[in-house]
Amino acid sequence: MKRVLLPVDFSNNSWNAVFTASKLYREEQCTFLLLNSYEPKFVNILGAKSKERIGVILDSLAINSRLQLEKMLAYFKINNLNEKHCFETKSTANDLVKAITEALKERTYDLVVMGTKGATGAKEVYMGSKTVKVIKKVHTCSILAVPETYDLKSLDALVFPTDFKHEFKIAQFVLLKELVNVWKTKINILQIIGRYSLSGIQKMNKIWLNKSLDDVEHEFVEEPIWNNVADGIISWVENNKVDLIVLIHYRHTFFEQLTREPVIKRIGFHTKLPLLILN
Repeated sequence: MKRVLLPVDFSNNSWNAVFTASKLYREEQCTFLLLNSYEPKFVNILGAKSKERIGVILDSLAINSRLQLEKMLAYFKINNLNEKHCFETKSTANDLVKAITEALKERTYDLVVMGTKGATGAKEVYMGSKTVKVIKKVHTCSILAVPETYDLKSLDALVFPTDFKHEFKIAQFVLLKELVNVWKTKINILQIIGRYSLSGIQKMNKIWLNKSLDDVEHEFVEEPIWNNVADGIISWVENNKVDLIVLIHYRHTFFEQLTREPVIKRIGFHTKLPLLILN
């Protein structure tokens, strides 16, 4: 039995994320938790004299959250034709990251699936500020960010960019291999070619990865570096048919954070494909 956590705010993009998750696990016995968190930030602005008003507002937010979740649940009871799927709901007065973190502590989930609106305006808000915050803070579960216009029809091929600098772990690929086996997906392991050849450690990591994926279809491919790694990945994606981008989110040291290109953010902003973050 699979369990998928679905943070929802009742917008079109969160609905699309729910539909994408149900299609992704169409062949699996799966329980989906529709999680809505409402964070009354304005409460801190009101003075002590407004305590009664605060209580009324909080009650209103809680009631609306539960009503909207009940509407979603009623929709899936009528329209969900997949007998393998069931839906649960949870409403909580919390910020999104804390709500997700607490849900992951209460139960084990295979995946968190979130909708994202992508960039807005000239400031380039990568994948939406909420999605970025979740990716930065939540490290105990893999996360799938789904663009609001994405419509999952097939999962024939995916791209997994890597520089082979980090040691891979078997646990990192459990979810990925499960999806690949269900959908019969080809994994394109993409290396962005720079000025330097692979080091000894990188070569060993590449060999280990090749052996670990020997039971699924995969291929090593290369792309010349452009202005930066993210642009190289995007260039390859635009010239090849893939349905999903997969990245591993490593937690770097402070020095590495200062010097390393924010690949996950840049790709999330530029691509129209869903982004799977393996943690």
